[in-house]
Amino acid sequence: MLFVRLYITEGEKRIFDALKLIAANKEKNRLKILEKYFAGDTSRETLSEVVAQITKCSLNSIELRKANCGSLFVADLCKCVEDIAGIGRKLEEMRCDEYNVPERAAIKIADSVRLAKSGDIKGCISEMKNAVNEYEPIAPLVSEYCDRLIKNIETKEPVSEMEKLAAAVKNNIRQMIDREEYEQAKKTLAEYKQINPKDAEIAKLDNMLQGR
Repeated sequence: MLFVRLYITEGEKRIFDALKLIAANKEKNRLKILEKYFAGDTSRETLSEVVAQITKCSLNSIELRKANCGSLFVADLCKCVEDIAGIGRKLEEMRCDEYNVPERAAIKIADSVRLAKSGDIKGCISEMKNAVNEYEPIAPLVSEYCDRLIKNIETKEPVSEMEKLAAAVKNNIRQMIDREEYEQAKKTLAEYKQINPKDAEIAKLDNMLQGR
């Protein structure tokens, strides 16, 4: 089906180029590393390579979208950003002495997504720019994610002062956890539970502090 669509939009040369890549095992190697990751392999070597491969697959997806190949072959680029953020969190937990370029970008993407979910959109966009400075190929993904964030803000109902305060408190707790200030994080979370006990994110914060 993909070859038919490519033939219609870009002619047979693109099909022959794709077949040559597959015959040379380049595309198979890309799929192999992704299969390893999604099968549960979280070794550092795999994580590092998957950041680059998700980025490459996403850029190919953008090209397919430009060629009007239909949504069947186009990835959700925001989901790709969140996948990279997940890898960044795993790399962060490894506490390596030194990270390579895609790894540093993934960690910054993880920070960006964390800021977005806490309501700090300005901080998220700033950190996304830092990720692009680390690893330029990720720029189209970052652009898509930031555009989606801004559109969501424009269509969202106004946030109350209580919601702003809650987002700020939860963000502070996450930052304490990142700095390994576990006792202070637990104390702040306990106080927040008394103020807003029905917040669904409390369980996630509790899980982050389990065994700390």
